[in-house]
Amino acid sequence: MLVSNEDDGTVTLSGGEVKTGETTDEAIIREFKEESGLDDVKVIKLIAVIENFLKYKDLDYHQFIYVYSLDLKNQSLNLPTLTREEKMFTKWVDVTSLNSINFRPSIINEILLNYTKNRNPEILHIVNRQD
Repeated sequence: MLVSNEDDGTVTLSGGEVKTGETTDEAIIREFKEESGLDDVKVIKLIAVIENFLKYKDLDYHQFIYVYSLDLKNQSLNLPTLTREEKMFTKWVDVTSLNSINFRPSIINEILLNYTKNRNPEILHIVNRQD
């Protein structure tokens, strides 16, 4: 799994903004390539949509997070070494270590743990209000 550590210590799933005319699954493949160097990925399924209400630098935000399951088209590829980019550090994390990661928003932990255990076919829609 590809995760990002931001300068403020926040741990998030890798991703980014959707460009005009781009679908969310196209955006995650583009972002994955930008952050990992791998362009040999495919979307397996949309796992969840999170409507995240948060306050950042005294401003209110309504953020949409699309959580996708991805897979490498070529399973024999070695994962590349990653470097620091922009204001975050991206790294590979083994799915078995999910319990030791404190994602923001924290609901991501629950979504990922549920998916790895059940491979739940239903797409979750979660409204999350951060303090």
